[in-house]
Amino acid sequence: MSLLLDLIFPRSCYSCHRPGRYLCLHCQSELVVRSIRPPQRLPLFRYHGPIKAMIHDLKFSFISDLVPEFALLISRTLKTKFPHLLEYWQEENFIIVPIPLHPYRQNWRGFNQSELILKELAPLINLKYQNLLIRSKNTLPQTQIKDKALRHTNISSAFCAIGHNYKNIILFDDVYTTGSTTKSAISCFPKDTNIWILTIA
Repeated sequence: MSLLLDLIFPRSCYSCHRPGRYLCLHCQSELVVRSIRPPQRLPLFRYHGPIKAMIHDLKFSFISDLVPEFALLISRTLKTKFPHLLEYWQEENFIIVPIPLHPYRQNWRGFNQSELILKELAPLINLKYQNLLIRSKNTLPQTQIKDKALRHTNISSAFCAIGHNYKNIILFDDVYTTGSTTKSAISCFPKDTNIWILTIA
């Protein structure tokens, strides 16, 4: 079936438009990888160009075929650019946790893009993936709110943590903007929890 779909809707690189895959290896090598930012935050790429277009098409055009591409790209980047950090996460048994969507939004979209990516990414980087959060408040999309203070108010108390005893957690989301979403999620966990934030952009 996938071969048939590839014939009808051939894949091409979001950057150079060569046929074959959504982001060819050459264009992957051209991506600028960002550095670790305090406190314990790793946005891998800038939110522009092919990365921005791919995230947008996954979320709003529902091109779920992009999920394996993102998982491989994130895995390859962590292994080549941040091997010591990845080794630390593995040795300390970090649990990687997706930022959830509200059930209303997830039912509309049909999936949570962060969760789909993690299901494929976790085994590639030898980390355990688990849902530890639920979204109890149906907020406006943060991208629709320009004022930083209003973004914080919009997402405040939006999450609840499911009972757990994990001390080391990586929160995963597609995009980090003002940080209001991840700060709201972090507030659900005990203060002594060791939390990292990993985002695509």
